[in-house]
Amino acid sequence: MQTLKLVAVSAGLSSPSSTRLLADRLLQAARYRLAEQEYAVDVQVVELRDLAVDIAKNFVTGFPSAALEEAIEKVTSADGVIAVTPSSPPPTAASSSPSST
Repeated sequence: MQTLKLVAVSAGLSSPSSTRLLADRLLQAARYRLAEQEYAVDVQVVELRDLAVDIAKNFVTGFPSAALEEAIEKVTSADGVIAVTPSSPPPTAASSSPSST
């Protein structure tokens, strides 16, 4: 049986995060479907919230921290990546209407 490596990248900002919950559900569904096709699945999650400072420092210095390097390695060595970002709420009628000045 071949083992596939799946990594979910979650960009949720809160804890607990509905974005992370969605990532977990998508990983579970992918694992289930791949198991039907007789694949074993190794699942990992990268939480961008936990790496925010490391990412900013990397932009400034050009040198990733050990934690950021580990996250990059997880993503680049994965057989599949699921990226999940929070969505903005739809605009309300009051915020989308032109001002009356």
